[in-house]
Amino acid sequence: MLSFVQRTVRSWLDPGISQGMKRFGVESARERFPLPFTFKPRLSFGSACVALCQALISIFAGSLLFGVCGATAWMALEKIPDPLLRFVALIPMAAAFLALLALLMAGISLIFRTFSSWLRL
Repeated sequence: MLSFVQRTVRSWLDPGISQGMKRFGVESARERFPLPFTFKPRLSFGSACVALCQALISIFAGSLLFGVCGATAWMALEKIPDPLLRFVALIPMAAAFLALLALLMAGISLIFRTFSSWLRL
């Protein structure tokens, strides 16, 4: 087990080893576990701060939206006596929540994209 870990860490650090591994058909750990397409490997300090703020604001705003929509849906569904009508009413409420969440995330992205282009990060 330890030798596997050592080989994996070496394949990350030594480009010669990873090229030799490719020749024998062995993929490096980077290729087996690709990073998301939005990952930027060389960020400046300002860009990293903007990305961090965007992530934190997205998490906080999404959680707040989920709490408000959840409480509103609970109060609305509580007033409907028939279980079938509750289910029918739940479908547009879920669709409205997903649409609001998509708009919120797109708006936060747009704001931070214009902010970072304004700062030229």
